Amino acid sequence: MSIDIQPLADDAGLTVSCVGGSLDLDPTAPTCSGLAVSDADADGSVVAGEELTVTATAAEAHSVDSVTVDLSAFGLGSAVMLTDGNADGTYETTTTSATTDHSYD
Repeated sequence: MSIDIQPLADDAGLTVSCVGGSLDLDPTAPTCSGLAVSDADADGSVVAGEELTVTATAAEAHSVDSVTVDLSAFGLGSAVMLTDGNADGTYETTTTSATTDHSYD
Protein backbone atom coordinates (compact mmCIF):
# COMPACT_ATOMS: atom_id res chain seq x y z
CA MET A 1 0.00 0.00 0.00
CA SER A 2 1.37 3.40 -0.92
CA ILE A 3 0.11 6.78 0.23
CA ASP A 4 0.97 9.89 -1.76
CA ILE A 5 1.72 12.95 0.38
CA GLN A 6 -0.30 16.05 -0.63
CA PRO A 7 0.31 19.74 0.22
CA LEU A 8 -1.15 20.94 3.54
CA ALA A 9 -2.51 24.39 4.45
CA ASP A 10 -3.51 25.97 7.77
CA ASP A 11 -6.21 28.59 8.55
CA ALA A 12 -3.74 31.44 7.97
CA GLY A 13 -3.05 30.23 4.44
CA LEU A 14 0.44 28.95 5.16
CA THR A 15 1.20 25.85 3.11
CA VAL A 16 3.78 23.13 3.21
CA SER A 17 4.47 20.68 0.42
CA CYS A 18 6.42 17.48 0.18
CA VAL A 19 7.98 16.81 -3.16
CA GLY A 20 7.40 13.21 -4.18
CA GLY A 21 7.56 10.40 -1.71
CA SER A 22 5.33 7.62 -0.52
CA LEU A 23 4.83 5.57 2.60
CA ASP A 24 4.72 1.80 2.43
CA LEU A 25 2.73 0.17 5.21
CA ASP A 26 3.60 -3.37 6.28
CA PRO A 27 0.47 -5.01 7.75
CA THR A 28 2.27 -8.25 8.69
CA ALA A 29 3.47 -8.60 12.28
CA PRO A 30 6.93 -10.05 12.96
CA THR A 31 7.10 -13.64 14.23
CA CYS A 32 9.26 -15.16 16.93
CA SER A 33 9.57 -18.89 17.53
CA GLY A 34 11.91 -21.61 18.72
CA LEU A 35 12.93 -19.99 21.99
CA ALA A 36 15.48 -22.28 23.65
CA VAL A 37 17.66 -22.08 26.75
CA SER A 38 20.61 -24.39 27.32
CA ASP A 39 23.07 -24.52 30.20
CA ALA A 40 26.75 -25.45 30.04
CA ASP A 41 26.38 -29.00 31.39
CA ALA A 42 22.97 -29.62 29.72
CA ASP A 43 21.34 -30.92 32.89
CA GLY A 44 18.35 -28.51 32.72
CA SER A 45 19.29 -26.80 35.97
CA VAL A 46 21.19 -23.52 36.12
CA VAL A 47 23.34 -22.61 39.11
CA ALA A 48 24.97 -19.26 39.84
CA GLY A 49 27.99 -18.66 37.63
CA GLU A 50 26.94 -21.23 35.01
CA GLU A 51 27.02 -20.20 31.35
CA LEU A 52 23.74 -20.37 29.48
CA THR A 53 22.86 -19.84 25.84
CA VAL A 54 19.51 -18.46 24.68
CA THR A 55 18.35 -18.69 21.06
CA ALA A 56 15.21 -17.63 19.20
CA THR A 57 14.17 -17.41 15.56
CA ALA A 58 12.66 -14.11 14.41
CA ALA A 59 11.28 -13.11 11.02
CA GLU A 60 9.66 -10.03 9.48
CA ALA A 61 8.79 -9.08 5.90
CA HIS A 62 11.41 -6.29 5.82
CA SER A 63 13.88 -6.65 8.68
CA VAL A 64 13.95 -7.36 12.41
CA ASP A 65 15.19 -4.36 14.39
CA SER A 66 15.86 -6.15 17.67
CA VAL A 67 15.08 -9.26 19.70
CA THR A 68 15.08 -9.22 23.50
CA VAL A 69 14.35 -11.89 26.08
CA ASP A 70 13.43 -11.70 29.77
CA LEU A 71 16.15 -13.50 31.74
CA SER A 72 15.21 -12.12 35.15
CA ALA A 73 14.48 -15.69 36.35
CA PHE A 74 18.24 -16.26 36.03
CA GLY A 75 19.12 -13.09 37.93
CA LEU A 76 19.76 -11.17 34.71
CA GLY A 77 17.90 -8.36 32.92
CA SER A 78 14.28 -8.31 31.78
CA ALA A 79 15.26 -7.17 28.25
CA VAL A 80 18.50 -8.93 27.31
CA MET A 81 19.42 -8.31 23.66
CA LEU A 82 19.88 -11.28 21.33
CA THR A 83 21.95 -10.81 18.17
CA ASP A 84 22.00 -12.43 14.73
CA GLY A 85 25.69 -12.37 13.82
CA ASN A 86 25.34 -14.33 10.56
CA ALA A 87 21.97 -12.94 9.35
CA ASP A 88 20.27 -16.37 9.31
CA GLY A 89 17.26 -15.28 11.40
CA THR A 90 18.47 -17.05 14.56
CA TYR A 91 19.22 -14.63 17.36
CA GLU A 92 21.30 -15.65 20.36
CA THR A 93 23.25 -14.64 23.40
CA THR A 94 25.56 -16.45 25.80
CA THR A 95 25.72 -15.12 29.33
CA THR A 96 26.40 -16.18 32.90
CA SER A 97 23.59 -16.87 35.37
CA ALA A 98 23.46 -14.86 38.58
CA THR A 99 20.90 -17.08 40.38
CA THR A 100 21.63 -19.89 42.81
CA ASP A 101 19.38 -22.61 41.36
CA HIS A 102 16.79 -22.45 38.61
CA SER A 103 15.41 -25.19 36.39
CA TYR A 104 14.01 -24.67 32.92
CA ASP A 105 12.29 -26.82 30.32
